[in-house]
Amino acid sequence: MRLILVRHGETVENAQGIIQGQLHGRLTERGRRQAQRAAEELRRELVHRIYSSDLARAADTAVEIARHHEGVSVEHRRELRERSFGRYQGRRPGEIDWGAVPRSEVEPLEALSERAAGFLREMQRRHGGETVVVVGHGGTCAAMIAHIRGESLENFFREADGLANGGISVFEWDAGAAASTDGSGSAHARGWREVLCNSSRHLHDL
Repeated sequence: MRLILVRHGETVENAQGIIQGQLHGRLTERGRRQAQRAAEELRRELVHRIYSSDLARAADTAVEIARHHEGVSVEHRRELRERSFGRYQGRRPGEIDWGAVPRSEVEPLEALSERAAGFLREMQRRHGGETVVVVGHGGTCAAMIAHIRGESLENFFREADGLANGGISVFEWDAGAAASTDGSGSAHARGWREVLCNSSRHLHDL
């Protein structure tokens, strides 16, 4: 399986420094151009399926990618949503006393990680030998990357802040290689190969 992860284009909320979480968000003009550039970058890929978060900012990005792949539909999935920040969504980080935020109000990192891992396991079952594009968010894309690499929760969440809007990551999974191990160890030992991570070369002049 060839797995292509794309973070959605920039939103109005991104530009204003607002926590979106599971709010829909709205692409800026720059964000739409980022989505179009990502789509252009992937136009030569033989894509079998496109999955997207059902939040508008990701779904709108996926539409741009699908334009280049006739007959390939977009399937919207709730488990690809960004981490939920509850009632703190729609606010700026500096407006929040994070030490006073109840643990029950924000989705635990463990839950975000398991959502991402469960989705990847499904992709492995369903799409052996195929190319799949997944359009998600900084948190969910980073969680998938971390699961593939076998990294800690803290590491993958630090990675989330560094994933570019419209950035592309590519991984390949070999079912045969994975079957020859006990499922532990490095990403390579578990059948995964990192081809590209957080590439933004197609966005250089935006």
